[in-house]
Amino acid sequence: MKKTNLQIFGGLIALMLGITGCPGNDVLPKYHFNGNIGERHIYCTEKKAYGKERFLMIEVKDQNDKIIYIDYGPDLILDEKITYLNGKEIKDSLNDSSGTNQQEFDNLFDEIVNAKTLRKI
Repeated sequence: MKKTNLQIFGGLIALMLGITGCPGNDVLPKYHFNGNIGERHIYCTEKKAYGKERFLMIEVKDQNDKIIYIDYGPDLILDEKITYLNGKEIKDSLNDSSGTNQQEFDNLFDEIVNAKTLRKI
């Protein structure tokens, strides 16, 4: 059976995407997580929004409180932190000289990797 140029071209495109990956693939899939760690529910994913090409978001819920950590890189550097206490939004300053916010962000990545390893996700 003869193949048309369109079929050949389509096959080449499929082969190229299979080798290189589709554009828009997540950059940091090892950190994607949706589950409980201790008493907190943690959701970590990459999204496109807020006028940015891509960002990494970690949402931590603990009873009525929620903290959202955002990295607009994604370079694993915390760019924004939003805290909700009893449903009321509090913008956190990232200008802490102690680096506490960045350390919290880094610790979450460690917790996610450890939880995924233990659960073999």
